[in-house]
Amino acid sequence: MSEITLEKTHALLEKLAEYVMNEVPTRKEVNERFGQIDKRFEQIDKRFEQIDKRFEKIEERFSQIDKRFEKIEEQIEQILKQLDLIRTEQRVFSQTFELHHKRLEVLEEKSTEYRIREK
Repeated sequence: MSEITLEKTHALLEKLAEYVMNEVPTRKEVNERFGQIDKRFEQIDKRFEQIDKRFEKIEERFSQIDKRFEKIEEQIEQILKQLDLIRTEQRVFSQTFELHHKRLEVLEEKSTEYRIREK
């Protein structure tokens, strides 16, 4: 192991002083860097706020779309009910028409028999 001498200690102190003077940032530089970092965080916060507002708008649009779909579904259900009613009425009309047609045929048969007898 080498001996610690005054000259070696002095040389080490000079190297340390040179390093501190040239490489280590000053308090002002450190504060400036922290200020820049703070500004950057503020910018990031503003950007996140903008993104949050966009998401809120998107959520509002989705809720509007959901409401529209609900209205459309209600309208479709009403239309289906009306169609069912129309089908039922058509069936009843058709059956009634067939019944009247059969009665008319029976009446015509009886009527022709009667006329034939008259002659």
